[in-house]
Amino acid sequence: MPWIVEIIGVISLIIAIARTIQGDFTIFASLLLSIIALAYLFVRICATKRWYPGEGKERGIERHFADTLTMTSYLILMGVGLFLFFKLSFLLLLITVIILFFIHFSIALLIFHARDQDPTPANFFSIRPESNSLTQITSVIKTIAS
Repeated sequence: MPWIVEIIGVISLIIAIARTIQGDFTIFASLLLSIIALAYLFVRICATKRWYPGEGKERGIERHFADTLTMTSYLILMGVGLFLFFKLSFLLLLITVIILFFIHFSIALLIFHARDQDPTPANFFSIRPESNSLTQITSVIKTIAS
């Protein structure tokens, strides 16, 4: 279901950008729409990338970007959709601030991910205990201790 929201939100964003090119909106609205589009592309690219190739799907940072993409899609759908109807730049400013607020967490997470040298698998301590075999636990502890 979130993919439908994402598709409709992206279509409304494309319509808004096309109308901006035609000169229907102010320069301020054009700037905000550009920031929203770039933020969406950043989140979409990060959500598409496989951060842990040998792991299961949507673990660790992948889960974060999947959740951020869902939130961004809903904000774009509501904010840009309402902007197209009411032409209030305040709506664009509000969703831009919210999206950028969450993106700064994503950037910090990417920095920490790049610096992390720990061999512990993603979500090791938060997944179900029965999926953590005793040999896997001891191998991780030995790797960390050495």
